Amino acid sequence: MTADFRAGHLRAAEFQQRFMPQLAHHLQHLDGHHRIEDDHYFPLFRRLDRRFERGFDLLENDHDVIHDDLRRVAASGRALMQELARGADAGQRAADRYADDAERLLHVLDRHLIDEEDLVIPAMLEHGERPLTR
Repeated sequence: MTADFRAGHLRAAEFQQRFMPQLAHHLQHLDGHHRIEDDHYFPLFRRLDRRFERGFDLLENDHDVIHDDLRRVAASGRALMQELARGADAGQRAADRYADDAERLLHVLDRHLIDEEDLVIPAMLEHGERPLTR
């Protein structure tokens, strides 16, 4: 949506109407997902096999970094909405800043997902379908 707006394929009014609700939905979902992992799944995996503790500690630390990036993206999204109210030129500059922040977040998320798969998949293969409820 941001790329379409920046390229002039989406009117500012339509962008303003759709952007914040969708951004809030995605950021809240991601934050909730990480809370479930940190509070439930990662501790279970740690107890299942102590060899994986350091890896899950690193993934939890990633969540802290990602949370900071989530706040940055939310702040630049709000700033974008404020600037759009001032005019198209200010809105385009703010859209560029938001796009940079969102790109950073996506890069960190991509790396984090790869790291998660590198740890979770081997843990599951090692331990099969044993319940994670110990």
